[in-house]
Amino acid sequence: GMTGTDKITIPQRLVCGAIAGIAASFVTHPLDVVRTRLAVQPELKGIIHTFGTLWAEGGVLALYKGLGPTLASLAPFVAINFASYDTLKAFVNKTGAPQNTITSLSLGAGAGIIAQTACYPLDTIRRRMQLKGQNYNNTLDAMKTIIAKEGAAGLYKGMSANTLKVIPNNAIRFMVFEHLKQSPFFRSLFVSFHGPDLASQLPKPETRKADNRA
Repeated sequence: GMTGTDKITIPQRLVCGAIAGIAASFVTHPLDVVRTRLAVQPELKGIIHTFGTLWAEGGVLALYKGLGPTLASLAPFVAINFASYDTLKAFVNKTGAPQNTITSLSLGAGAGIIAQTACYPLDTIRRRMQLKGQNYNNTLDAMKTIIAKEGAAGLYKGMSANTLKVIPNNAIRFMVFEHLKQSPFFRSLFVSFHGPDLASQLPKPETRKADNRA
């Protein structure tokens, strides 16, 4: 088995991240359903009342409506997001020098647009399956029904508004990610929790030449 000092490959990181995301989504999915219902059903009176209404509609199954497309889009979004960021970064920053804040924000925003465009149809299906009165048999049935009634464009309804959320969210995420990689404090945390061997995999902080002015 792997020890704390073994290097973790990019595929392994993606798999671990996807598994962690799936576990978190499974646990919190009922809250996502409740949020969706509260947003579109003004007659519902708070979280507890919504939980009770969902339970009366279909028990556990009602609380987990739309879980399939949620899990199906999670791993691809993470993979496409990071792959897009790395590809854009390699194209823009050919020297591998530390990035400035504007570059990190711009690359993060671009990666977010690419990832959400690829995965948005599954997000549409998730939201449709969570709505009251929508009785799709499964994810594939929902996709076929939406396309038959609204065309392929139906899968992308609301994407413009979602883009306005994704751009700042993903931009800030990768900006913070790049700053943390260069942070001596962050490196010291890795030494504390994982040992110096794993911390040594992080890039060295940017060093500046001393100012020799009199």
